[in-house]
Amino acid sequence: MFNSKDPIISLWPQLIGAVNAGALATADSIGDGDKENSDHLAVEAINAVMDGIEMDGQIVIGEGERDNAPMLYIGQKVGTGSGPKVSIAIDPLEGTGPCAKGQRGAICILACGDADGIIGAADGYMDKLAVGPDLVDVVNPTATIAENIEAMAQRLDRETRGITVAVLDRMRNQSTIDQIRKTRARVTLITDGDLSEVINAMVAGHDTDAVMGSGGSPEGHIGACVAKCMGGSHWGRYLHPDELAEFPKDRGKLSDNYCDRMLEMGIEFNRYYTTNELAPSQRIVVAIAHVTHGVLRGEAVKRFSHGHVIHWSAMGCEDGIRYLIPPSRIVTIDHPKKAFRL
Repeated sequence: MFNSKDPIISLWPQLIGAVNAGALATADSIGDGDKENSDHLAVEAINAVMDGIEMDGQIVIGEGERDNAPMLYIGQKVGTGSGPKVSIAIDPLEGTGPCAKGQRGAICILACGDADGIIGAADGYMDKLAVGPDLVDVVNPTATIAENIEAMAQRLDRETRGITVAVLDRMRNQSTIDQIRKTRARVTLITDGDLSEVINAMVAGHDTDAVMGSGGSPEGHIGACVAKCMGGSHWGRYLHPDELAEFPKDRGKLSDNYCDRMLEMGIEFNRYYTTNELAPSQRIVVAIAHVTHGVLRGEAVKRFSHGHVIHWSAMGCEDGIRYLIPPSRIVTIDHPKKAFRL
């Protein structure tokens, strides 16, 4: 458990309760093919719990703008209004597709930091480079992909073919994928949501060495919080709509006032933000509930006629001190004469 008396770090059990509620709510929807319903169930469950947490919180990264999201929207106040003032970045269901298909990598996740300790941004796209602690000082987002992969190979004492890079499988990332393959490095194509692989990249010995390419910017902010808690790095550059001109499906997902909103929030399009710029807070807690298998080797949520099993993880950092609780299990038995067979 976290050995800290800090009021923000001490919120971790309540934050775990919130994401656990989301995971349990989605349990019956795993594999049903309806990702929108799975996301809706997670949002409702987490929102209900968040309002009871002793904090004065505001969501800076959430389900979108207020007009497009009834709950957990950007700017929403959460908590009882008493307790520490905090900023919240949340993805109620990272991996809606894998959840709907019964595949690996779906989680409920949120990050909590000081007020103004996690920067906010409108929902868009971010070009990312994420690596774990062993590689933070050998890669650079402004270097070429080939240069970064060669640097990773040298640091890890491997040939480039021994490096694995995860990339979201989208047409806008095809150039990145081609450049990685030219180095003979391995490419893991992510079907839905890159945050799960960002988390895995932070763990020494995991198959994923780095995450590259563009993905959702909300996941980038949470990824930076994860990297800060685990000693890794997560750089991000927000994509301007003009960069998506050749990809009308992606361009069409941006709001009409996207550039204006980013300007209001003080966001620049022409540079990479560092981990500490995306998540400047010196105190951060990240709470994760595992919906399906895969992330940090956590197991899927299970519901039985007489109870349920949820696997959860937590991480945190406080002025350079890092905390990690690997996947742990909560077993709830609703009927005292019943027992689980796992």
